[in-house]
Amino acid sequence: MRRIPSIGVLIILFALCLGNNQRVEAAPDLRLHFDLPSEPMDRALRDFALQANCNISFEPSLVVGLQAPPVKGEYSRSAALSILLAGTALKAVTVNGNTIQVIKSGDEAELDKRGLERRVLEEIVVTGTHIRGGSVASPVMEIGREEIDRSGYASLSELMLSLPQNFGGGINAGTIVNNGTVNSRYANNPTGASVPNLRGLGPGSTLTLIDGHRMASGLGGGGSDIASIPIDAIDRVEVVTDSASAIYGSDAVAGVVNIILKRDYQGAKTGFSYGYAPEGGGAEKRASQLFGTSWSGGNVMLAYEHMQQDAVDAKNRDFTAAAPTPNSLLPSTKSNSVTVSARQDVATAASMFLDGLVVARDADRYLWYPGILPAPAVYPATLRKFAVATGLDFNLWHGWKGTVFFNDAEDKTEQSPALLTSPVESEGMERTLGTLRGVEMSANGSIEGLPTGPARVALGGGYRWEGFSDAIGGPGDSSLTGVATGDRKVRYAFGELSLPLVGKSQRTGLDVLDLLISGRSERYFDVGSTTVPKVGLAYAPTASVKLRSTWGKAFRAPNLYDTNGVGQLILLDLDNPASSTGSSPVLIRSGGNPALRPETANAWSLGADYAGLQDNTLKLSATAFGIKYKNRISEIGNLY
Repeated sequence: MRRIPSIGVLIILFALCLGNNQRVEAAPDLRLHFDLPSEPMDRALRDFALQANCNISFEPSLVVGLQAPPVKGEYSRSAALSILLAGTALKAVTVNGNTIQVIKSGDEAELDKRGLERRVLEEIVVTGTHIRGGSVASPVMEIGREEIDRSGYASLSELMLSLPQNFGGGINAGTIVNNGTVNSRYANNPTGASVPNLRGLGPGSTLTLIDGHRMASGLGGGGSDIASIPIDAIDRVEVVTDSASAIYGSDAVAGVVNIILKRDYQGAKTGFSYGYAPEGGGAEKRASQLFGTSWSGGNVMLAYEHMQQDAVDAKNRDFTAAAPTPNSLLPSTKSNSVTVSARQDVATAASMFLDGLVVARDADRYLWYPGILPAPAVYPATLRKFAVATGLDFNLWHGWKGTVFFNDAEDKTEQSPALLTSPVESEGMERTLGTLRGVEMSANGSIEGLPTGPARVALGGGYRWEGFSDAIGGPGDSSLTGVATGDRKVRYAFGELSLPLVGKSQRTGLDVLDLLISGRSERYFDVGSTTVPKVGLAYAPTASVKLRSTWGKAFRAPNLYDTNGVGQLILLDLDNPASSTGSSPVLIRSGGNPALRPETANAWSLGADYAGLQDNTLKLSATAFGIKYKNRISEIGNLY
């Protein structure tokens, strides 16, 4: 791994925070200013948490139909909560210095039995912002565990392809048809990988995260493969269908897909499924095992999945029945994957976390191009990948929270015979390898003193190293030739501000009005620097209706395959009706271009959301958007 340089002031700040973690908890008798109107109890408790700079947890069923009285003035947390809960059968219990749980009076014994009074409850940060509890002006779609189960989909790939916002073209198992031999970045997908492709802007324009952390890409078209992430290990999937480069950096031009793993899962679950296609081929067999347990101060979840899918041949479908066979429309695949998610308290105000994914996938496909490939041949391929992130969450002063994490990822694909040099001279093995390593530190919290309420802030920075190689040859590294390699170092810093433009009030038609400002600056050591802003406005006339709008700039750095791919000169005879022979020789130059610079874009969105307050079963959302790209990186998709 390359040496990761220090990041000056941030490292000093975090070292001081860790060295003084006994000072971070707010004093329970500290008097704070509260201005809470009379409103439904669930909303009142959330508003209390915002004004008290603390976390609060409660079962929604406990507060249904309850109306909270107004609270205005200087109170301690406990005194303000006593006023809110007066006359109810509810009681507030301190979980830790910054977390409170509301329970039914008399349930203390059960609470102690489960160890909840000692466990730090998970802090949920919605994808689309680094600010805890902050507003989001971008459209955010959440696919929860119940929705995943009801969908009937056996894989995350199928689930994502079902979204209207996710274009089916790009990199997925169904798009390899007759595109796998020459010059198409998207078709270089021998193992049946699947990459989200929001708005159809290309898989490299959608950033995919696991619990907020990047994965490596070994694909020519960019993006991260999600095909073999165990679906049973997923708690929810959050999709931001708005440009988010100002928050997450490169590749988020079209949006972000954040895969949130299960935490605090207890028990075991075994699953089996079988599916088939009536037209023939594609039979799917799946087996999975999920384990989880928790204890005072920690939890762990482990998931294993075995997936096997038969090939679909051109003869199995009417629209390709005339094609020469055998010729695979879908490859046959066999994969094994393991996911782990763990958390452990290490101090009164700090906890460690670990997220990991390991995937092994094998695939076979038949290709036959009469006149180009002399005979049908099977092309086996393998994928080996891992992604791991580990770090520390901790409390800072005055309700602020900090996070530092390290991540390491690798994505390696091998196929044989290779299709790199040309479809006529295919031989040996081709290996593409993508790697990623990095460190990031961030902090978020509130700034008091504004007449309209506390402003919420997030600050952070990090360093990332990326590598890519493309090689051809026989088995073993020593025989590889024609190697093209490239790497890059990236330094970045980001900041976000959520500013309330009006204070809390009981005025009809003005529940929330927040101004959201974010910006990110990145320095790529190979393609230069870029800084992008984003501005958003979130307006809630009532508790159930939200209007939102955003405007910002975005960018996508050329991936390392674009800049460093193996240079090739290929001589092909292509159809030419004007030629006396019916074809003409064409000399094709392909491969990487080191002179490429980042793509840029201007993006805006305007939308509205509705969510019922009582049972939250009805949700409606509508969004208009525009993304205008400049300096797009492209190539001829299919030379034939």
